[in-house]
Amino acid sequence: MKYCIPALPCLLMLLIAPARAELTGAQTSDLSLSLFNDVVMPAQRALADNTAQLASSMNALCARPNDTTLAAAQSAWKNTSNTWNRIAPLRLGPNRQRDVMLTFEAAAVDDALLKKTVSTTPDDPVSPKSVFESAHLPAGASGLPALEKLLFADSKAPPLPALQKGKSCQFGRWVAGGMARRGQTLIFEWNSMAEGMKYNPAYHTPFLTEALKNAAVGARTIATHQLAAGEVSPLPDFFPGWRAGTSKADVTAGIDGIEYVLLGSPSGMGFDDMLIAHDRQDIVDGLKERLINTRLALTALPGNYASQPGASRGEIVILQRRLNELADYIEGPMTDAMGVPFKK
Repeated sequence: MKYCIPALPCLLMLLIAPARAELTGAQTSDLSLSLFNDVVMPAQRALADNTAQLASSMNALCARPNDTTLAAAQSAWKNTSNTWNRIAPLRLGPNRQRDVMLTFEAAAVDDALLKKTVSTTPDDPVSPKSVFESAHLPAGASGLPALEKLLFADSKAPPLPALQKGKSCQFGRWVAGGMARRGQTLIFEWNSMAEGMKYNPAYHTPFLTEALKNAAVGARTIATHQLAAGEVSPLPDFFPGWRAGTSKADVTAGIDGIEYVLLGSPSGMGFDDMLIAHDRQDIVDGLKERLINTRLALTALPGNYASQPGASRGEIVILQRRLNELADYIEGPMTDAMGVPFKK
């Protein structure tokens, strides 16, 4: 502990020390509800819609496998992946549940396990019983990665012939049906949380604390998971979405999601509004500077970086650095200025 003698210099130090944004109960409530209603729920509804469309597209593809139905299913997969990546870095509310992670963010595909799991596909993969059981498919043979493998294959062979063999296409219907069910049940769970936030003020503080903390964690996760931090010579399959060519789009979606939580939607409130209200424009300026630096590094990243990671190593490393700098700022100056954990 540091002591000041005499008392006057101590008083002066207190007077010139940067103020914290001590949110009142009303401000905490307004900010959390704005982030909930204007940022979180629109993304969750989009996820439910996208997964429903993906399941429908898989049904059409298996009924009439051709280039047109394949393209529609691929487009639905990309929309679902993009929407999930906008939500994923924040790990808020019901999305933190383990089964949700396994459904939308399973481990990299294990070819041997996938082949074995495909062979267990039910005769009616979209019956209520089968769709319910799809939640227990193993990591490495489930979720978005497994569907990506089926729908996009890789450079070695086109996807349609493989989809028409055995139970492969029916397995795709099974996985997609389970994802659509989970996307819809997540809406119910988020709506229940909304009721709690409406009637219990105790919900608001932890929601905001988690949102701010996970914005930083999410930035680091993008740097490590989606950009293969620590790998000197990464292969394409180190990067999620490499088969579908969505790696950069998914990174962009993740950064978008983090920025929306920090700054709010154009029609709502964000942490920046609270900081400005408490005369901390300096912190907002610092945050926006790091967001701009991250965007500039993202713009420089080639769209095909996942297929040619060696040629894009410099750009990948710079973006990793900018994301970690953003995370450091959120966890440091911004968290301190906000007075996290917030007053109840």
